[in-house]
Amino acid sequence: MPKNTQGGSKHKSGRNSESSTVRKNKRFFDDLMSDVRTGEGLGDILFGRVVSRKGEGRMEVLYYDSNRNGHTCNVPITGALRGRGKRDAFIDTGTIVILTDIGLDSGTTHKITQVLSKAQIAILRKTNPDLLDDRLFVVQESAAGAAGAGSEDVFEAHTAEEDEEDSGEDFDIDAV
Repeated sequence: MPKNTQGGSKHKSGRNSESSTVRKNKRFFDDLMSDVRTGEGLGDILFGRVVSRKGEGRMEVLYYDSNRNGHTCNVPITGALRGRGKRDAFIDTGTIVILTDIGLDSGTTHKITQVLSKAQIAILRKTNPDLLDDRLFVVQESAAGAAGAGSEDVFEAHTAEEDEEDSGEDFDIDAV
């Protein structure tokens, strides 16, 4: 249920409540951290960064496999992170997510299971620096951002001084 913002009887009892999505994400992350600390294998879990949105609950995700090879794939979002649950775990471009292998060889091979917050990423990197690939945190410049951010100009400005240097003589319009 949403927070009570209107007031009324017993309205303060719901102010510190958390949704089921937040509780599931915390439990999942705690289990993941216990696996990392005990040295158990992560199995089918991969870490990736959302590159773009594709619509209909799909995202294009960049991830690196165990051989440090980069891959991109269209990945659906788990149902718990869609609809009403998305306000607690919003996924946007540049977000670091956890992917789970669903066991299919063709078509959709992974799904987005959890969204990592900045605090959770810091804990993971502190606990095991080799777990997250550093290339996930490199921000690629988009085509629109590159044109305005210090790149070479496509068009050159024409000044009056260049006109005077190019033409040594005056041009007679009547002769044309």
